Amino acid sequence: RSPIGTIQMIADLLLESFEENSTEENYKFLNNILITSKFSLNVLNDLLDISAIESGKLDLQKVKSNFLEIIMQSIAINQPFAKNKNITIKLNNNGLYPVLVFDKIKIIQVLNNLISNAIKYSTPQTVIFIEIEKEGDEIITRVVDQGQGIPENELHLLFGMFQRTSTKATGGERSTGLGLAIVKKIVEGHKGKVGVKSELGKGSTFYFTLPLNN
Repeated sequence: RSPIGTIQMIADLLLESFEENSTEENYKFLNNILITSKFSLNVLNDLLDISAIESGKLDLQKVKSNFLEIIMQSIAINQPFAKNKNITIKLNNNGLYPVLVFDKIKIIQVLNNLISNAIKYSTPQTVIFIEIEKEGDEIITRVVDQGQGIPENELHLLFGMFQRTSTKATGGERSTGLGLAIVKKIVEGHKGKVGVKSELGKGSTFYFTLPLNN
């Protein structure tokens, strides 16, 4: 992981200090280095995560935290990527400000995966809605997009390792095929559940629950 991280850091620094008189070809080379190293690092991180989870080493550091603040933090992280595709992210908390017991880093990982996926598979000029709602003794979080949707006969593939559907990213983004499997393991480790509803041509809703009392 360290060498890939170093490559990414150097490419990032070079791009930031890139001179105006440098050639467009050199810029493309540097940008390719940055994109490839980021993807490689994502793959490695996902492999390390799933390896730890599968070996029973999902170490959750649960603390009582403001769940809405964590959602807003994740939105801020993903906002630049949405802006690049002219996609708007809207939050509806239904007047809720829940304080839950959860691992903040892991749940941010869950939210980042779901939100970034929504951006990845949505077309420009659309809206992604993030909703939280109380249902019984749980808080349910939904990430609703206006994207392409997923064929019904492929929905069962989504939370498996290295599984992909026929739906393609709208901006050429790549996927490790592990993100949703990790999401499922993290949420289940919190005694919650995950799911998806989708309709071709209308979009998808990914959701997860967290218990109010954990």
